[in-house]
Amino acid sequence: MRSRRSVALVIATIATMACGASQVAAATLEKGTIELTPSLGFSRNSFSYSGSDAGSLTTLTANGLIGYCITDHVELGGGLLINYQSADIPGFGSESATSLGVVGGMQYNFSSGGQTIPFVRGAIGVVTNSGNLSAGDRTTVIAPAISAGLRVLVGSAASVNFGVGYQHQTSALGVQDLSANTFAMEIGVSIFPGR
Repeated sequence: MRSRRSVALVIATIATMACGASQVAAATLEKGTIELTPSLGFSRNSFSYSGSDAGSLTTLTANGLIGYCITDHVELGGGLLINYQSADIPGFGSESATSLGVVGGMQYNFSSGGQTIPFVRGAIGVVTNSGNLSAGDRTTVIAPAISAGLRVLVGSAASVNFGVGYQHQTSALGVQDLSANTFAMEIGVSIFPGR
């Protein structure tokens, strides 16, 4: 419960700062701007129980998102989500799962002074799950996926993005009636080709 309040407080603070930001020398993404946001992730968790090896979990992610600014503030976007997990459990062997899906939504980019652009984003998506680690065969629905943050422009063709996000999954891991809630701190890059 405490983490939900923290995420909500950060989102509200960023939105308040964005609404009150100075319009002098405003940093914006103009209508017609294309945004590419590739991301790769890797994590490995090792578990032990009373000093004995209890297994490991390896996760690889690759996401590719593309956005198009339909106005100076409103951006439509979507892309692919790819997630691979492998679990090694002593005495039980290895199991893996692959999740493939798509996500789409809208982002609002606030005008602000200097080289920063605060943003809020909302999206929905669907993911299919396969492999013996995935416990079910139902399609996972992501709704909502919301985030807020701040992008720092690097020249005019790229930005470094910081934010917080929340995501709710229905039929998580393909299991009917299993829900999942994810809170995350986000850092990434965006490329604006032709800008």
